[in-house]
Amino acid sequence: MRPISLNVDIGEGMPWDGALLSIATAANVGCGAHAGSFRNSVRVAHLARANGVAVGAHPGYPDREVFGRRSPTPKEVAPWLDSIKQQLDQMLNAQPIDYVKPHGALYHDLLGEDNVQICEALIEWLAEHEVPMMGMAGTHHQVIAEHADVTFISEGFVERGYDAEGKLIARGLPGAELTELDRICRQAVALAEIGINSLCVHGDREGCVGIAQAVRTALETAGFELT
Repeated sequence: MRPISLNVDIGEGMPWDGALLSIATAANVGCGAHAGSFRNSVRVAHLARANGVAVGAHPGYPDREVFGRRSPTPKEVAPWLDSIKQQLDQMLNAQPIDYVKPHGALYHDLLGEDNVQICEALIEWLAEHEVPMMGMAGTHHQVIAEHADVTFISEGFVERGYDAEGKLIARGLPGAELTELDRICRQAVALAEIGINSLCVHGDREGCVGIAQAVRTALETAGFELT
């Protein structure tokens, strides 16, 4: 059987974390800045370990009003990058982590080669701590991992829409979020078939537990082993 990981974004103050951890094989645990709290993050990380689920740190910009989905202004770049490093340091000190997956606007900002200061800050941290990075294959995420000389884990999104160039459709635009379960499962299997290492289910939306279970079943039916 072909191996595939199923990851979930959790530790963000939503009520479905426990149920998702019974289905997923990897957990992207929010670090308490963009949502939730650090205390809850540690609790969720320990719960993931107890369930045999890999733990990834999921840092985001500290703008709780919009859930970490806004890029910093020029004046905010330095303090927000300090926050990212502090989030990662706190998580690493509290619980061993298997990888880092940036959240929200940070994830998208790291795709841009012109965001030099932001990219270099993460490269420096990853290189120092030798922690793998999860991100989109064939993008600047992979370049960041290569520059940090760490393992890269390629990721695909099962309930987010992609454009013709293979990029995520921006939230708020038509087709950005998939809602039909059959389509979500077909996309999950298609992404797995092209060699993506890990598939993501967002844990901040109603129905995420049902989506995760349906995706897991679809992958297993298609001959993949969840690892």
